[in-house]
Amino acid sequence: MEINAVEFEFDGDDEEKVPLEDGTIDDLDPVFDQFVEPIVEPFELIYDVKPLNKLDLLSFKETIDLIIKQIGDGLYLEYRFCSDLNKAQRKIICEKCDLKNIKYSKNGTRYVVMTIGLNIVINDKETLKNAKELNTFSQVEYPRDENVNKILIENEEPVKRGLSGRPKKKI
Repeated sequence: MEINAVEFEFDGDDEEKVPLEDGTIDDLDPVFDQFVEPIVEPFELIYDVKPLNKLDLLSFKETIDLIIKQIGDGLYLEYRFCSDLNKAQRKIICEKCDLKNIKYSKNGTRYVVMTIGLNIVINDKETLKNAKELNTFSQVEYPRDENVNKILIENEEPVKRGLSGRPKKKI
């Protein structure tokens, strides 16, 4: 490669700089190999994971045992099952959770989604008691202004109601 014939004027600081040569990028000597062959040939990992409702009974029970064990070990706090489980499978999950003292809840009517975990809120007597306490707070009588009482007393007269519905046909 040849350096362009044009004269370059360098300042005192630019004495170390050299002008670029004319040519294409392919003419340059590479500092390193442009393409390195991989040592190991790439391969694809394809996993076919069956949904829980498609497993046979023994595999299903083993999988549920594993999930409950991992929750007990603190690997994760809760696990939500899809709505594709049938009643028998949900019953197995409930029984296994009861044995291991793991809480569970079911949500939905047609598509029931089960959630199991350590900190699941279940509608039990304690939450119903809290709801009753909130209900009593909502029924507390607060003092009213005189003008509000006056309007309420005037409106206590019975309202005369006429016949309701469609008028009769005239023949």
